[in-house]
Amino acid sequence: MDADYIRTYWGKEKREADINFDGVVDAKDMQFIKQHYLNQNPDVQKAPKAKEIYKGKRLEDILTELNIQ
Repeated sequence: MDADYIRTYWGKEKREADINFDGVVDAKDMQFIKQHYLNQNPDVQKAPKAKEIYKGKRLEDILTELNIQ
């Protein structure tokens, strides 16, 4: 889950998790994940189905951990 990856690098300079290229992984990057939650890439054939639970956590759980609404 992308949200878990962002949580892992929260507050760090991790280019692969910094969706908006501003130099830090933060709420702006997580906002992108929230906007596209459970969507599949329409340009990819046989795109994997989006998962609501990853490693026992939902997006809402990760947002709560990071104190994001």
